[in-house]
Amino acid sequence: MSDPTMYLIVNSTMIPGKMEQMQNYASQVTPLLLKGGGEMIARYGVVEQMNGEGGPKAIAVMKFPSGQAIKEALSTDEFKALSVLRDEAFSRVDQMICSAL
Repeated sequence: MSDPTMYLIVNSTMIPGKMEQMQNYASQVTPLLLKGGGEMIARYGVVEQMNGEGGPKAIAVMKFPSGQAIKEALSTDEFKALSVLRDEAFSRVDQMICSAL
């Protein structure tokens, strides 16, 4: 039995003043994830945090055919090469493989 549909949830906090770097990173990482079988579901900007502290400022949701497809997309040399750009733009990036409940 193969893995069911899985979702890559990315919570991130951009470094203030680094919009150009963030856009550069996003313009390169998104096609790689699409090539790896991903489908962009939604991108959200956090408007107001109602509870807790230090939450993400942006959230992206991508659908993949399996958890293995996500792992493979995130382990490519092309994806790893973008880590420098990611680190220039974001103070925090959390990537999670999730299933629907």
